[in-house]
Amino acid sequence: MFDRCSGSFIEEPPVHGERPRAQYRMRVVPVRGKFRRHVDADREFPDDRVAMEILPNRPGTTGHIILSEGPTVAAYAPTWGESPCASCIGSPCCRNVPITKISIDTEADLLDAAWLAGLEAIEIGLRDDGTWTVFYQQSCRFLDDETGGCRLHELPDQPDVCVRYDARTCWYRHAFAHDASPRFIRFDRERLLELHRHVICDEKGEIRKVPDWEDILTMLQAVPLGEPSGTRETGGTATECELLMPPARPATIRQLDLVKFRLGFPGISLVVSETEWRFSLRTSVLGDHRDGPPRRVFTAIDLRPYGLLPDERRIDRAMVPRLATLCAADEAGLIVAYPTVLQIDAEITGPPSDTSPDVPPGSPRAA
Repeated sequence: MFDRCSGSFIEEPPVHGERPRAQYRMRVVPVRGKFRRHVDADREFPDDRVAMEILPNRPGTTGHIILSEGPTVAAYAPTWGESPCASCIGSPCCRNVPITKISIDTEADLLDAAWLAGLEAIEIGLRDDGTWTVFYQQSCRFLDDETGGCRLHELPDQPDVCVRYDARTCWYRHAFAHDASPRFIRFDRERLLELHRHVICDEKGEIRKVPDWEDILTMLQAVPLGEPSGTRETGGTATECELLMPPARPATIRQLDLVKFRLGFPGISLVVSETEWRFSLRTSVLGDHRDGPPRRVFTAIDLRPYGLLPDERRIDRAMVPRLATLCAADEAGLIVAYPTVLQIDAEITGPPSDTSPDVPPGSPRAA
């Protein structure tokens, strides 16, 4: 589970591949207060262990990130017409960006998750291993909406995390085909509030009993997933905001490929200061939504009016290569020094132009 108190860089790529399916023996494990479903799999590699591995350089690159479940296997992309992606309906991997994991251990956590899922373009998913993930729903700027094709397919600018993704065993294709499945459940605000009514907490607010996985699936049949969060007409007045998400700075130059991937989605940028780097998700809060900005949830997720503090700079996708050259790394690719704000001003962005008057200088990023 993701340590919500940690600001460390997530050591996972933003996609999850699976090995070919095998015969499963499913049973619900009575773990107190945990949302999970145990999987006994008669197969060689567990699908819930997704790691980031580095392959040797291929010509014209500086190394790349690959999904690995067990042995590392190079999966070079075929031509587009031969790719399984060509027959995919909806292109869910190009429209749902996993940003960070959260832990739901208390009633307050569950209500904070419901609040979070009520923001525009935010959805929360639960895997059968008990992992909760925050997704940002936005179409990649390089996705051809008419054909479902990638405009960067097999071009040098395509992120390596996309090049190395094994489309033949795509997790997204199954996970986002339905509102809920035996492996993955999608939640918006209404679904999380319904789940809240069925959990049992102790006097300290810690979750002690949760419904079985099958009971959750049955319960949510009466609460179909709505339109992407925040887009439904409710009569409220929208306030433009941004969510600032972990992780902190990447530890290696190669992890900047993951940054480049995420910045390919409109609404996502990288906010950099002298002390931290965080992903910014542009969103909005309706006037009737409980608790607007500033607000902090899960220790490390901040909502604030859209804008920058004086010591912050906003990085977009086109700036990532230059940002990488300003990071000093050792022979192993580990970053040993990060660029200062003055360096970023001089080499990349120039002085900031979108500092928000609603976020006073020196104020905390969230209340």
